[in-house]
Amino acid sequence: MIWNAHVAEFSELSAEERAECMDAVVCVERALIEHLAPAKVNLAALGNQVPHLHWHVIARFDWDTHFPNAFWGEPQRARDHDKEAAVREHLGAVNAQIRGYLAKGEALSRGLTGRSRPSAGQAQGGVTTSRVPSLAIREVRSAWPHT
Repeated sequence: MIWNAHVAEFSELSAEERAECMDAVVCVERALIEHLAPAKVNLAALGNQVPHLHWHVIARFDWDTHFPNAFWGEPQRARDHDKEAAVREHLGAVNAQIRGYLAKGEALSRGLTGRSRPSAGQAQGGVTTSRVPSLAIREVRSAWPHT
């Protein structure tokens, strides 16, 4: 999820904007938990390479290649293609729930673009599907490593 106005740090937002940003993160996190049942959801706002406020909302599974370590670390196990495929089958429902949250006004009405960059062994965002004033929500997609 990317904040539309250029800011490098979360602390540069007003209290209202910070609440708005986290509400959107929660909408994505809830959809991932309810439909994918991950072992954990990781939230990250790194921005070292792109100094523009953005959040990664990452579903982690106890069988993913890097779990419980960070996805940028060393793999812990081989990929499980069958489990990856099972996750991909649920992504349509995840996306529908996120769109539903937005339609009901459970997310933000300004400030964010829902967008993510794929990382190894997680499910994250992708193609734009809907827009609420300045919040574009993108489809969650699988982002398994290419090995």
